Amino acid sequence: MHLAVTANDTSVAHLLASFPYQDRLLLSSAQHPLTELETEQHRVDADLAVLAAAGALVTETYVDPKSNALVVGLAPESASSAAADVRQRYTGVPLEIATADYARPTACLSRSQCAPEVEGGVEIDHDNGDGTTTVCTSGVVAGQGTNTKVLLTAGHCFAQGAQVTDANIPLGNVSQQLFGGSVDGEVIGITFEIPALYQWNPTPCEYTSAACGQNAFQGIAPSVGANDCKSDNTSGYSCGQVTATGVTFNIRDDSGTIHTLTNQDQTSLCAIPGDSGGPNLDGGVSIEGMTSAGNFQIVNGQPVCAAQPFSSFTPMPAVLQATGTYLPYHP
Repeated sequence: MHLAVTANDTSVAHLLASFPYQDRLLLSSAQHPLTELETEQHRVDADLAVLAAAGALVTETYVDPKSNALVVGLAPESASSAAADVRQRYTGVPLEIATADYARPTACLSRSQCAPEVEGGVEIDHDNGDGTTTVCTSGVVAGQGTNTKVLLTAGHCFAQGAQVTDANIPLGNVSQQLFGGSVDGEVIGITFEIPALYQWNPTPCEYTSAACGQNAFQGIAPSVGANDCKSDNTSGYSCGQVTATGVTFNIRDDSGTIHTLTNQDQTSLCAIPGDSGGPNLDGGVSIEGMTSAGNFQIVNGQPVCAAQPFSSFTPMPAVLQATGTYLPYHP
């Protein structure tokens, strides 16, 4: 056990005396208390839109107790001066810059091991009962009815009534499925909750987004040229632009049936199997839609991004209206 404490922490002696395995306790001194680090973290989280406008695309923030520092993750697409700008803007506590797609250490080990926290941008699955598994990406936690929390994803992912799992833990069942017309979206009821074992967190969070816990996501319909950052299970986090709106796509499902989707938005981003349902964000705290389809190629038996990729999604307001759900959702 690694315990980091400030010099004036009077509870240390009592803690050491009560800890049964003294030889397993590693004690280190921390200059900055947790409240101080979290206060600076909240400043960063509140400035997401300002930072994005300056070219600093923040993907996550978290406090690292071992290094006694605030960690700010920046997307690879950030401006070359982004790290220096962030360091200059936030000088209250030690700051570390992460430039890769890191997971928040206390919540997610990876996109496929993110339970028990329910959030968007992580792997969700359904066991088909024949030795195969359908894999998609969670979209966003939304509200339905009288502040009931539900999870939204793409409508072509799972059948009506299908049980969906998060990191091999049952999450809930599909209560609404829409795949056709102008909507590719579905609702998963979050029904599996055992507080004594798991503490589900219905806060509107997105994997790789620093807005978690600070800002609830809005649902917007973007225009051509708008920034688009998608957080998907298979292809990861990437940013591009909305290249067209009001597009019609013909999508073939696993059974070979063709489904026509109208009024879809198209992006310059790659999407491959397993990405479906993942959130498309504006780089701040607004969700534009959830990944529906995309072009890809097969190399050595594996799907990879096409040389000139594109993907599509149903504008988020259309999904919310069709499913009777709402954003922002405040638990």
